[in-house]
Amino acid sequence: MKLSPRLQAHLKRWRRIDNERGFVVTFNGAPIGSVKVALGRAVKLAGLDSGVTAYTLRRSAASWLVAKGLPTRMIADFIGTGEQMIINHYGHLAPDYQDEAALAIGRH
Repeated sequence: MKLSPRLQAHLKRWRRIDNERGFVVTFNGAPIGSVKVALGRAVKLAGLDSGVTAYTLRRSAASWLVAKGLPTRMIADFIGTGEQMIINHYGHLAPDYQDEAALAIGRH
């Protein structure tokens, strides 16, 4: 999976801080024991609603990418799902959603 250049820069910095041990997420210098627990703590520290989960973040990423006009196949591959799911659940967020229908309604 490709990462954004900004995230790559953060990961490189975190790796230097971690003395090149190679752990992406640590707590008190040791790798985390549970991604779920770590995410819950990060959500709390960020002041987000306690209902925010990994699924919430995944859905947000899909929504933002559709709204930016990326191809649905690319988005589906990026978040690990089927293209039809992207179309069905997020298609209405596309910048050109309903453009063709709106133009066609006024034609003779």
